[in-house]
Amino acid sequence: MNSPKALPTQAQLCCLLRYDPETGDFYNLIHRPRSRSGPGSKAGWTNAAGYRLARIKGSDYLQHRLAFVYMTGAAPSEIDHIDGNPSNNRWNNLRPATRSQNNANAKRQSNNTSGYKGVSFSKQKGLFRAVVKFKGKQHHCGFFASAKIAHMAYLRRSKELHGEFARSE
Repeated sequence: MNSPKALPTQAQLCCLLRYDPETGDFYNLIHRPRSRSGPGSKAGWTNAAGYRLARIKGSDYLQHRLAFVYMTGAAPSEIDHIDGNPSNNRWNNLRPATRSQNNANAKRQSNNTSGYKGVSFSKQKGLFRAVVKFKGKQHHCGFFASAKIAHMAYLRRSKELHGEFARSE
């Protein structure tokens, strides 16, 4: 993606693209120079991380950010995909969030060996540790005999701290 530039205005977007809030897709309203895309064609592509992008006047923009500008005229600093799917830009799947909230709704990291979000094995204690990260701090939930029980403790504390942004997986 090119270096961050100011997002197009709502008026500019409405002249170039049509957003369908039910599907989350953008469609071209005009012929796109240097491409075979004409009016009515689906705009953009999906990057390696699964995010949908669109190019406008030589700059690439994340479509979930464009959707917010299109629908509201402004974009919050962070936008969360409620279902965790970065290519699902349906309007009812997008919500403004803080960085902490967005991170709370992230899926379990690929290097997690316990199989549960927020749970790791302590070789020193021979037990599973549950930790919730909130606003840059770690909140220790305890040590447990099984990963499943540790995950249950993680879920309770995560729900207390993150509310609707808490993700179980």
